Amino acid sequence: MGETVVLEETAQLSDEDDTEKPGEIAGTMGYIDPACLGFGEPADASSDLYALGATLYECLTGRLPASSGDGPDVTRLRMPVAMGTTPPPPVRSLAPDVPEEVARLVDALVPRTAPTGRSAPSGSRASSNGSAG
Repeated sequence: MGETVVLEETAQLSDEDDTEKPGEIAGTMGYIDPACLGFGEPADASSDLYALGATLYECLTGRLPASSGDGPDVTRLRMPVAMGTTPPPPVRSLAPDVPEEVARLVDALVPRTAPTGRSAPSGSRASSNGSAG
């Protein structure tokens, strides 16, 4: 099911400006938008929607979208999913009791692959990547 990579989750305090510099990615592994992590696109509002979707996905299934399947431990991620080249399992494949409408919403927020275009009608990722259905 893909390569599992162990990542060290750390935080560093610095007196320097905390804004991202070109080529840098800030965020918590497992919640970072694959478009940013895998394709180097700058974070925007859709990145926040991805993080919300990852949070809801974790609440409903007990694991992150890119989890290796060994539980919600964010230090064990399947990098093809985190990078947006392989889809995460649909919510209902892990939690069949989740209502279909809720699962579709969360699946739309956590896209199957990194989007080719960042904009979509009504600010929804579902229409730009076709993952809602």
